[in-house]
Amino acid sequence: MSDEEYFEKGNNFFDSDNYEESLNMFEKAININPLISDYYQMSGLALYFQTRYKEAIKKYKKSLELDPNNCFSYLYYGNSLRNLNKYEEAISMYEEALKIDNNLEDGYFNLGIIFYEQKNFNKAIEMFKKSDLIKPNDSYFIFSMGLVLYNQNKFKEAMNFYEKSIKVSPDISYLANML
Repeated sequence: MSDEEYFEKGNNFFDSDNYEESLNMFEKAININPLISDYYQMSGLALYFQTRYKEAIKKYKKSLELDPNNCFSYLYYGNSLRNLNKYEEAISMYEEALKIDNNLEDGYFNLGIIFYEQKNFNKAIEMFKKSDLIKPNDSYFIFSMGLVLYNQNKFKEAMNFYEKSIKVSPDISYLANML
């Protein structure tokens, strides 16, 4: 099989949440053609979803070495760093992704999450609002705004966001359980 065929099979396994087998296919694609940034990016993502963040970071670094404009590798690199509690480094990766694509909603959203975790609620709100401008009515954004407002003791406003998030996405049961 060709590297493209292995990559396609890897994506199919990935889409089926079979991250171990997808990783195997992506590695076969890399062995045939080690010069494709996306192969490393997806290999990193398969590792990420197995909570193998340090290994994923190595893949994202290689992906960016091959294509320094791969905003998704920066984004996922940042996610891995965030999960390792390396917030400042993660912020740097998200900012790099946003330099490449300033409409990358997940970049702003993930920055908002970090600022929320650091209890910098005003900065978190700023990032969540930027995220909302790009992807309005996203239930995760709406719910996250509720969390920030709740932590600022703005309970009525928080409740409004929680209720709105359930209206937007009633199938997300954890949102309803928060009320």
